[in-house]
Amino acid sequence: MKNSAIAMIGAVVLIGGMGVYKLIKPTLDARAIQATSDSANIEHTINVGTDNWVGYVPFCSDVMNKQLRRDKIQIKCHDDRANYAQRMDKLSKGELDLALVETGAYTLEGAQYNYPGVFIAAIDSSKGDAIVVDPKKYPDLASLRKDNKVRMALIPNSPSDYFGYYTETSFGLDLSSHDWVIEKDSPEAVYKALTRGDVSASIMWEPYVSMAKEQGFKVLLGTNQATDVVVDALIANRKFLVDNPKIVQTVLASYFKTLKHFRNNPSTLIDEVRDNNPALTTDKMAEQAIAGARWITFTENCKRWFGCDDEDFLADVGIEDSLNLAYRIWRDAGIQKSNPFPDDDPYNLINSSVLKALFTKGIDEGVVETIQNPLAYPFEPLTAEQWEQSRYLDKLNTGRILFDRGTNRITIEGRESLDGIAEQLKRFPAHRLRIEGHTGTRGNKQANTKLSLDRANAVKRYLLITYTDIDPDRILTVGLGGTKPLDLKPGESSRSRSYSKRLKRVEIHLLENNY
Repeated sequence: MKNSAIAMIGAVVLIGGMGVYKLIKPTLDARAIQATSDSANIEHTINVGTDNWVGYVPFCSDVMNKQLRRDKIQIKCHDDRANYAQRMDKLSKGELDLALVETGAYTLEGAQYNYPGVFIAAIDSSKGDAIVVDPKKYPDLASLRKDNKVRMALIPNSPSDYFGYYTETSFGLDLSSHDWVIEKDSPEAVYKALTRGDVSASIMWEPYVSMAKEQGFKVLLGTNQATDVVVDALIANRKFLVDNPKIVQTVLASYFKTLKHFRNNPSTLIDEVRDNNPALTTDKMAEQAIAGARWITFTENCKRWFGCDDEDFLADVGIEDSLNLAYRIWRDAGIQKSNPFPDDDPYNLINSSVLKALFTKGIDEGVVETIQNPLAYPFEPLTAEQWEQSRYLDKLNTGRILFDRGTNRITIEGRESLDGIAEQLKRFPAHRLRIEGHTGTRGNKQANTKLSLDRANAVKRYLLITYTDIDPDRILTVGLGGTKPLDLKPGESSRSRSYSKRLKRVEIHLLENNY
């Protein structure tokens, strides 16, 4: 009996041991593989939060990892399908060391986690986020704006959501007062909702924009028409950055060398993009997706985004502007009620030390394009016929540009409105402007036409004198008098004071070359 008990105990121990061995065998095998291969040389593994936006491909590419292996570092990119809440949660817990984020989405979602990461580099300025529609149903923004029954798919609290609210504040596309936004949990779901006909519009990004265009859908408005609105950047977990500044410097230096490699070898970038997105079945589709990102180089990071050289008084800290723009958009949309930044200061989210260290010791990153004031974009003069052929984009949401009664003298409030418009124009550097003056419908038609043109010219004159970099050939002024009255609002009379006040206005329209 005693021997039987001992045998039973032995069997239990043996079975238990076999079970434990099965559990730990994968770990033992992995360690054995590492110990007997070159992977044993890896000393640091960096976990990076990301999604499949084409602008992030270089950072997570094979070329990048090959660069880092020389320094015994590897990166592991974790695709969360644009789930920013999940990305912020992992970053705050230290499960991610770095994260690729869009500044607008981070301004909103990062606030819920006390901003667990600081911006250390700008990655790209997106040209690939877009409102995509069925062109038969919505030929232009005006038709979309007027349709209260439109169904639009997007990912909440994401770059697409942010771009949607930017469109709302800039062009009066009212997202917030309708129940027509259909929330999806991934870019794939947004794409499928549009192509299956579940919705009639979507806000998406590359490569899905190119994929939708292949299916006959149309880009109604994209970030290629709004410079530096959607900006992607690299953030570092605060503790990881403090504990590992040299490693972060090495990672960033390798990234900029990777960008240089892809600039010199564009075909390899096409291969990387196609490998990352199998749905891009041709090189042409991959090239279209790549065109959606404008990667920001090391030199541009230093000169325009993080001000690496303390002695360069012309250097800008554009990442601050991007954060402030994001807050204004979320605030105007009624989503963020107060300034979300720690101590109301966006600089608490910025750390330029890594770029400054690389700037001091130098990096073999190559010559880059000249950094240009976005208001200084050059324009060729147009004939009257060419102006007429220019493609209309939409009217800027300018607010009220006020004048002294019966004159073309711009009031102080009116000048303040124009200063805000100049800030908007930085987002549309390649677009021409048609400034239209309008008056009420009463009174002498000839006098009204003259006054409306004088006011349009006054607006042009103020912009050119105050913002001397603006090319005069960019602007056309038109006086329309009372020939284009506005639609009446519900309950409004054509003889009411409120209607008469609304008619007296100056509008600024964005145009694209189409000749």
